[in-house]
Amino acid sequence: MKKLKIATQVLLLILLILIIIALSMGGYTPLISVAFGFLFIYYLIFYIFLIIISKKTNKVYQSISIVIFALPFLLALLDYQALFGFLLQGV
Repeated sequence: MKKLKIATQVLLLILLILIIIALSMGGYTPLISVAFGFLFIYYLIFYIFLIIISKKTNKVYQSISIVIFALPFLLALLDYQALFGFLLQGV
């Protein structure tokens, strides 16, 4: 559980840096920062979820946490264009 918290913190930091870099570039690149922003919010909510359930070290909670953490990666492995299409819907 502690490794998952550290991985989430690192991912949040990387996403924040990517958002700032994408916003500073011109052209259509700031549109990508919207997708990074949604992923940042997703992992921020997940990190808060980890803080809440960290007192309950149950195998079921750990399994659910790993699946929730890996869900965007699995979707990106299956079809990364569909993932960004979903995140950039309406932009």
